[in-house]
Amino acid sequence: MSEAKQVANTLLTILDNSIVKQIQDRSSWFSEEVIKYVLDFWNYDLLTKKPGIAYTDDELKYTTLDLATFLMALVDRNAVIVLPEYERMRPKTIKDTQISLSSTNRMGQCLNLISNQTVFNFGVRIKDVTVIDTKKDGSQVPGSFRTFLMTGMDGSLYDGWKKIDFVPNAKENNFLNNKDLWDINNIRFDYFVNPEKWISFYGQYYFIAKVLIDRLAEERNQVSKLKQNILNSGIKYPSKPDEWFGDEIKNPDTKKEKKYDTVKVMTFEAEVDLPRNDSKFPEVNHDSTNLSKLYYQEKRLNKYLERLRFLTRSIELAFANKHSLDNSNEGKFIYPSWIKNFGWEYDFRLPGKRSKWFRLKIVQPAVGALSVALRYRWAEKSQKVKHE
Repeated sequence: MSEAKQVANTLLTILDNSIVKQIQDRSSWFSEEVIKYVLDFWNYDLLTKKPGIAYTDDELKYTTLDLATFLMALVDRNAVIVLPEYERMRPKTIKDTQISLSSTNRMGQCLNLISNQTVFNFGVRIKDVTVIDTKKDGSQVPGSFRTFLMTGMDGSLYDGWKKIDFVPNAKENNFLNNKDLWDINNIRFDYFVNPEKWISFYGQYYFIAKVLIDRLAEERNQVSKLKQNILNSGIKYPSKPDEWFGDEIKNPDTKKEKKYDTVKVMTFEAEVDLPRNDSKFPEVNHDSTNLSKLYYQEKRLNKYLERLRFLTRSIELAFANKHSLDNSNEGKFIYPSWIKNFGWEYDFRLPGKRSKWFRLKIVQPAVGALSVALRYRWAEKSQKVKHE
């Protein structure tokens, strides 16, 4: 006789969750209040952490603090960092309006943490002041957005950067001193993401965040279409747009390096399933005021999507590291205490699709309805890297 299945009620009743209902309601545009509520699910507050020394190697001290938490603290205060050495992993993007003054000592304010949704590349975006951009009138301005990778494609720390120079503020300095994390003015990290984050893969907060990501991505596409429709009708942006509209910067001729290498890597994808409702996004009047609003709305959506994807991708990395890289590890899964006697099924396919997934079915709300479930899969794919 099989044992009864047990799962946290927060997952069983996820469709009744008031936040999920708000996220799925497309009759109004996104609520920043809801987004900020979801972002607060994860604690990346450096000053609340309790790290120690993981181990020493040739008398060098390595901390249990994860690099992601440390970088998040720098991003939250837009700290200035310097990368004295950095070796590119990917092919270069070349813009004819930009000149880079140095291939070393890249410097700028931390703006956001970035994640790749195919492989486990994580990076930090800065406004790199070593890059000069040319305006339409021929004058020049310092600074251009650049992303510097902190991890390789498998999520391990990338050896293309050697160190990050920064000036700690008073609270950070006290924290690092009190936790004895300094090693002759250095902090040495062993991993990018805290390994214990794997458990969040099974939690309601991860589930809700993934639902929100899908909603915001769908809304961004809709906003982009509406914006383009207004532009196609002949309506222009307001007569004096600010610099974000890009009128002052010369439109660059952008191209990729022609020479690059290709490598095969294992990629990880994760999705959540739940029934959709039939609500639709609002229509907007075609005028310059709404065109401006849609422009900024798309900007905000991109910013929130970057942060949410970083948070969920970090959890997926921890989960992936906890499990085998292949698709034959049934029975070797590790579960949290709130899930008992459930099992991942393999060979699950979405209707009309060929890809096979692992699926953890939580509940089916009605006969014939899409089940509330988690899915993930490994797949080998090609990735472009710089030419050696």
